[in-house]
Amino acid sequence: INFGVPYETQATISVYNISGRLVWNYSADFNEGEHVIDWNGIDGRGQDLKSGIYFVRIAAAGWSGTEKVVLVR
Repeated sequence: INFGVPYETQATISVYNISGRLVWNYSADFNEGEHVIDWNGIDGRGQDLKSGIYFVRIAAAGWSGTEKVVLVR
């Protein structure tokens, strides 16, 4: 998951399944610039998720955005 922040801030990356249920969440402080977070298709309990459509929401620096992703196993 690639994203950038305009200044040092906390960002939260959340992954939702097609039903809108939160399946994975990550929050940390990030320096200004571009960042890459590796989500390897697991849920918050460490279980493998099934292939399908998921939504990644990134919230940081007063901004949020959502993108559709396809997980293929």
